[in-house]
This record gives sequence, C-alpha cells and structure tokens, in this order.
Amino acid sequence: MNITVSDALRLPALKDAVLIAGHAGVDRVISSVNMMEVPGIVNYVKRGEFLVTTTYPIKDDVDAQARLVPGLVQRGVAALAIKPVFYHDAVPELMVTQANELGFPLIQLPKGASFNEILNPVLAEILNRQAVVLRRNEEVHKSFTDLVLKGGTLADIASMLARLQNNPVSLHATRFRLLSFGAPSADRATTNTERIADACRDADLLCRTLGDRAGPMSIEWGGTRHEVYVHRVIVEGDEYGSVILWLESGSPYEINVIEQAITVMALEIVKQRAVSEVERRYKTFFVQEIINGVVGSRADAISRGQAYGWDLSTALVPVLIEVHDPPNPAGAHRRDHDVSRVQRRLSGAVSRSLAAVGREPIVVDFGARLLVLIRADANAPSASSAAAARSFAAHVHRELSTAHGMAVSAGVGRVLEDVLSLATGFSQAEQALEIGKATRGPGTITHFDELGVYRVLATRPLHAELVRFSEEILGVLRASDHQNHTAFMTTLEALVTNDFNLKKTARTMSLHYNTVRYRLAQMQTLSGLDLESAEGRLNLQFAMKIERIRHLSG
Repeated sequence: MNITVSDALRLPALKDAVLIAGHAGVDRVISSVNMMEVPGIVNYVKRGEFLVTTTYPIKDDVDAQARLVPGLVQRGVAALAIKPVFYHDAVPELMVTQANELGFPLIQLPKGASFNEILNPVLAEILNRQAVVLRRNEEVHKSFTDLVLKGGTLADIASMLARLQNNPVSLHATRFRLLSFGAPSADRATTNTERIADACRDADLLCRTLGDRAGPMSIEWGGTRHEVYVHRVIVEGDEYGSVILWLESGSPYEINVIEQAITVMALEIVKQRAVSEVERRYKTFFVQEIINGVVGSRADAISRGQAYGWDLSTALVPVLIEVHDPPNPAGAHRRDHDVSRVQRRLSGAVSRSLAAVGREPIVVDFGARLLVLIRADANAPSASSAAAARSFAAHVHRELSTAHGMAVSAGVGRVLEDVLSLATGFSQAEQALEIGKATRGPGTITHFDELGVYRVLATRPLHAELVRFSEEILGVLRASDHQNHTAFMTTLEALVTNDFNLKKTARTMSLHYNTVRYRLAQMQTLSGLDLESAEGRLNLQFAMKIERIRHLSG
C-alpha cells in the first residue's frame, strides 16, 4: 500500500509535471514530503522524501548543483521535483544526465505550479494509504488474537496466514524442521500446492538453499523453481524457526501481516516449550528414581515408562552426552537463557540424530548433560549396538560442530538387558565420558570397554594404596615442577604418549633431543625410576593413570 513516484505522478496535482530523467527509479517509495530552502539540504533530508524546489539557494553555485543529485541519491530521497524558474525554464543538463545515470526520478514542474498544491495532495495520499494499512493491521491483529484466545495451534496459524496472503505457507523449527503447512483454501489446492508441501518437508534442501538468509529468494525442487519469502522467528537473539511464504509468480505479500503471524507463532512455540519442559522434568525424575533404586520392580518401570511412550522392556544402550560451548571472546559469563539455548540445540541435534540412525529416542536431562537410552537390536551382538550408539553420538557432534562450532563429548555404556540395571549403565557411561575427556580431550566419543585399566582404577573412593603408589613415583617430580618450574610432568606425559621415543617426544614438545635426554636423566635420579626397563615404564604408566583418576575425583 506504499505510494511510489509513479503513483504520485498520476495524482491530479501533478498532471502537468513531466518526468524528465531517472525513469528507472519510478518504483521508489515515497514516505514523506519536503521543500528545499537551504543550500545544504542534503544534510536535512530523510530516506523516502519527495523533495520539491526551485533550487533558489544554489541557483548561482554550479558546484552545489553538481553535488545535489548524487547527494540526494546517497541519502535515499525518493524523487526531486524542480520548478526551473532560474534556468530559463529548463532543468540544468548536468542534473538530467546524473539522474539518468543514477536511476533517480527528476521531475520538471510547470512554471506556475504552487508547492502547497503539490505537496498537500501527495502527503494526503500517503496518509490515506497508511490509514488503510493501519485498518488492515487492526483486522489482522484481531484475527490472530481471536485465534490465540480460542487455543489455535501452529496448523491454525499457518492456515490463517495462507488465507490472508493467498499463498501457501510453511512454519519451521530451527534447521527447517517442518512444524505445519497451510494452503490458501481447499478449492485452490493444486498439483503445485502438493509439490510445495513435499518441498517443505525436505529440511536438508532448505538448509542448503536458504542457509541463514531471509527475504525474497528462490528454491529449486523437483525440477521446478519456487519463489519464496523467508522470515526468521527470533526472540531475544534466539532463533525459534522460520516462516516461508511460497509465492506465485509476481504475487504480492504483506510483511506486516507476516510479522503479526510470527508474533503469534513465537507465543505458541514458547507455550509448547513450557509444556515440554515440564514433561522433561517428570521424565528425568522418573529415570533418576530407577537409577537410585526407588522403582521396585521391572514391571513397574515398564508400566510407568509407557506413560511417556517409552518401551523399557527391551535391551538399551546408555549414552551420556555433554556439549562444550565455544569460549566467549569477551570473557563474560553466559546468561541463563544462553545456557538454555545450548541445551535446546543439543536436544534438537539428539532428536534428529536418533531419527537419522533409525532409533527411537529416550532422552532425559541430567544437568548440562543428556542421557540417551538407545534401543539395542535384540538379534545383533553387543558390538553392533555399541557401534550404533557411537554412530549416533558422532552424528550429534557433526551437526553441532558444523552449525554452531560446538564440540560434543560422549560416554557409551554396555548394553543393559534389564532397565533396573540402569544405575550400572549410567555409571559406565559417566566414567567413559569423564575419562575420555581427560585422556583424549573434549570432542571425543568413548565406550566403557575402551577404558582398559581405567575401568579398575575408576572405582570410588580410590584405594589408599593406589594413591600411595602414585605419590611414591610422581610426588617428588610434581614437587620439583611446583618449586623449580622443571616441567617434569609435562615431559612424562609426552614420553608416554610417544611410547618413550625420545626423538618423537622432542618434536612434539619443540625441544632439542639432548634437552629431553637431560630431563629424563634428572627424572630418573629424583624418582629412582629405571625407565630403561619394562617394569619401570609399566610402573610410571600405571602411576600416571592413577594421577588422572585422582584429578577427575577432585
């Protein structure tokens, strides 16, 4: 409903005006009117203004005349209308040339034109059209408000927006997961509408084609190009999803109507998230009861699980997942909603990854971590189920790493034949997660069976004799590092990692070979270890593994 330069020229007040240059810009939108009264008018104009003038303030300044049109274009002025009374009834040729080059509408007014008689009708037309838009907004607002008050769903929102815009509409969660699709009306349903409905479900295509862009663009699907308008649903910097309006060729759309639909959509998503949050808490509490031994029988656990749509009668593989958010460059603490955003991204990635590997999801929150129970294949060996769990965790890591730059660590426990043994499985997954991070770093996926001797050492509390053994070997070296900054412990880590190969250790630490030899001799003298013998190396490796477990235990 905006008024363009072309519309303004059709008004009776401008019937004698002539567009002498800048025909390419006649679709520029006019939002207000102004009159040039000072030489430096460029400093006072606003975007979208329709400017009228005699150019009296610059009638004798050729340089100012040369700067006028480019300056107005830079400021986003819609058009310039000149009554050329000081130029022998003709607009200066330089201005005409510039206006044509820049696609800027330049209008010549008749010599007897009154500025008031021109500006007032243009302003009145702007206000009339704005009044129409306001009435339209009020009607749309009432329609959406009534829909919300009647408990309208996302499907209802999509249908209403489709009817208001007379084009198909799709509502999407993050990464373009389809929430709902709406068509203008049943009698307008066509083969093209059906193709659009199918394209809406292709989240991978939409991610590749649209990415994080918004606005008008096109999508190629099934050999057909579709024109679309994409609007992101963002609340406090958190993306809730997207609205896609599927346009017929050249069909108009109303951004203000789409924005009102987005407000209602955001409210509905917030409501759904609140309900989901309550459900998640109940699910977590139930699983914690199983782990803590509060649920008395397997039959009771299976029965209560059915209320959440879970089948706990089958064998399960426990996977504990933790996400590592990229560091904040400003060093500031993240706000609570930032943590919630990370958890939602993790939950979404988990759900999509479970679907990708063809497993039914059982997912519960454990603080900043997620415990996922993956159904094990009853006819497959345990190794196959473990491989499926690892594949799932790797899928989560890839998605979050690619989309958000986050690393995901995961610990996988053994197959549980009985849900009441979940406490054991949870402990195994937790140990695999913690020890995997400590020994391999963040972003690793570790199965409990891969822990080797750590499975024995990770018993809590750590046996006092193990602590004493570690101290006898490493205590004096750690003390030397603390007092003399000798870097013995770092050197030992590198030696063990490189299978006691001095040359590899030197390269890894960017040290000279003789420096590593000298440190090794010092360490053997202080600790009494003989690292030339297999027994001495075994004792050192064992002591360092104990040291890692002590560090994990705090």
